[in-house]
Amino acid sequence: MDNYEYTELLKNLNLKMGNIIGVIEPAKIQQRLSDIEALENEQDFWNDADNAARVQKEKKHNLDANWINSTLLVIL
Repeated sequence: MDNYEYTELLKNLNLKMGNIIGVIEPAKIQQRLSDIEALENEQDFWNDADNAARVQKEKKHNLDANWINSTLLVIL
């Protein structure tokens, strides 16, 4: 591959990364994780075990999505 081909490949990867970020929406994930942290610090949060379990499941899902996004950003 020559320099032009590498440049075109990088442009293509950059476009794909932008599309992935548009779908994953990392800022929304980060905001929701902050909201969940605030909920966890509320005194009555842990009293409702069903709600706490649901929120913890959502937190894990968001942490996983955030990790994937961070990993993609490092790769590119």
